[in-house]
Amino acid sequence: MNPRKIYSLFTGLFFIVGAILFAVGVWLLLHPHTNYVDTTATITDVEERIHYDNDDTEVHRNVYFVDYEVNGVSYQHVELDTSSSLWKVGKELTISYDPSDPTKMEVKGSTRMAGIALTATGIILAVAMYFVRATLFKGTQTPSEPDSDHSDDSYDITYTE
Repeated sequence: MNPRKIYSLFTGLFFIVGAILFAVGVWLLLHPHTNYVDTTATITDVEERIHYDNDDTEVHRNVYFVDYEVNGVSYQHVELDTSSSLWKVGKELTISYDPSDPTKMEVKGSTRMAGIALTATGIILAVAMYFVRATLFKGTQTPSEPDSDHSDDSYDITYTE
């Protein structure tokens, strides 16, 4: 395959990925959990989890657990979907929960931060791929379409002397 076609496919694919990340980020920003209710949770436990990447690199990740109460019902040792190296056992966090199912909760603002990160990443990726593509193909032209009156690709050639 022609290297220009490979570069074209590569940059086009990454441009599309950037556009998708941008769209998901904007959706997260425009559709927050408006029906969620805030409460205070306390970090009660931290577990270190280890997994291995594709290249067998060992990756360590801290998983945080919280306790909180909703309408007199206690929820204990609930795993958070996000983390911070600044958090320690005993730290209080503001969480937002779904009143119809209080086990569905998130650290307040985490969805907004994810939306901002995805939107920014999408913009950067799409713009970068646009400029990479423009630089790679600078000065090249695509063949123009034949005129509509020559749709059968036959041309009249007239010689004059």
